Amino acid sequence: MFQYRPPTPDRKIKTIRDGRPEQKREDTVEHLSKEFFPVNPQILKQANDAVTSHDRDRALAAIKSDPALFLHCVKNLNTLVERREVGFNPLVALRELEEDKLAKLIPENARQVSKHSLENASETQALRIQHSVFSSTAAERIANEIQIEPELAFSATIFRQLGLNLVAWSYPAVYSRALVAQRRNGTELDMEVENLLGVSPSEIGSRLAVKWGMSGELRQALTPDLAQPVSTTAPEKPLREGSPAKKLRDLCRISETYAASKDTKYFPAAKEQWSTAQVVLKDFCADTVFEQIEQSARQVLREHASGARVYERLPMVERAQREEGPRSLFDKNQFLRRCPEEVTDAFKMVYGSIHNGQFSLEAMRVLIDKLPPLVGFRQGCLYLLDMETLTLQPSLRFGRHSLGEYSRFFANNRETIIDSLDSLVPLKQFVIGIDSRMAATVTGALRNGNHPGVLYVELTQRASEEVSHPSNVYFQAFRTAIDHCLGSTN
Repeated sequence: MFQYRPPTPDRKIKTIRDGRPEQKREDTVEHLSKEFFPVNPQILKQANDAVTSHDRDRALAAIKSDPALFLHCVKNLNTLVERREVGFNPLVALRELEEDKLAKLIPENARQVSKHSLENASETQALRIQHSVFSSTAAERIANEIQIEPELAFSATIFRQLGLNLVAWSYPAVYSRALVAQRRNGTELDMEVENLLGVSPSEIGSRLAVKWGMSGELRQALTPDLAQPVSTTAPEKPLREGSPAKKLRDLCRISETYAASKDTKYFPAAKEQWSTAQVVLKDFCADTVFEQIEQSARQVLREHASGARVYERLPMVERAQREEGPRSLFDKNQFLRRCPEEVTDAFKMVYGSIHNGQFSLEAMRVLIDKLPPLVGFRQGCLYLLDMETLTLQPSLRFGRHSLGEYSRFFANNRETIIDSLDSLVPLKQFVIGIDSRMAATVTGALRNGNHPGVLYVELTQRASEEVSHPSNVYFQAFRTAIDHCLGSTN
């Protein structure tokens, strides 16, 4: 039988009596709100680029695709608009926001949202994001079929995940223990987190929804349903009967069951529960609805994978990659996803001449001729390691200086260039360049197994003076393309 088990009044009473005073619970919520959880830098860039291009729809689509970015924007809505007596429906408020105010809501960099980084995400943290993406995508799509406002369904489902996401990042050990306990005991994750932390994720979400000025409709969807459990045989059928708030809660819980069914490791019973839940939905939704939900959610997860490698190991992302076949070299150059269209179009010309595993002189010529002016590179040189003498030799240059001049330049700058061989990240600095004057430079290792070396570039004056110029992104996209031109398939 498909059955939901909402929190009971007894648990709430126990929390108040167990020595965790109200102020301590409030302090925990405040701490979690400040720590927050990380946004995806790639998706954040998409949102900022869209706002800069005055493309509101694309900006909102990017915001919606990242739970942390969406909730960060919602958290700060009150600072930009007059607080309404009835509260906010978050997506509606974001759609109605003036363009300049929307731009102010979107942070310039990921560190403005959270000190945490997706680069260090654990499997359980990545799976929690997966759960958020699947449940919110499902709720929004199903809402269209059952006369519930899709924007409200999306926001409510995201808010119901807020507490779990915050705990997963600020208290990862607590979250992992709670996951294991709920799987072992067959209990609710919400309950297990509360037993360990003294405050439940649902209470965290509810408190923040009030603090951030959310509408009464949304807040009611976050309130635990203390009535009889919802089941396919109960007098009140899910999504059919009851108040609008109850129907919205039913939709949220069904969507969460769908999301949990994608994580059989920690929610082994969810797949069977979802099969039963589909009995409830068959009168509302065509089979194609769930195919559309899965395709949309998987695409969002693949975008998340560009910001953290841990996402590439998620079962849903791996499955998508298997079904779509091996990625092209162009797709493997993940830095191109963060470049504007005119730059990626030029790189497509380069990759059009590359064949996997083969050196391409033609592709290298296109790369050297077309790309430097577009990305703000004035001149530069690729130094390759001579495997016999174990010395770096100038092997490819662009700009007006010859390989001989770069050889003499290397003799005067050996330490800086050689040190780059061991560096994991490109080094940007202002030094005396090859023209014997100060120049903004970027230097980084070429980690090609057959052709190790160092790439050195000097920026144009305009690029060096432009604060927002993404020189590191362009450098890494350029360096990766060189690697592929030389025959690498990584």
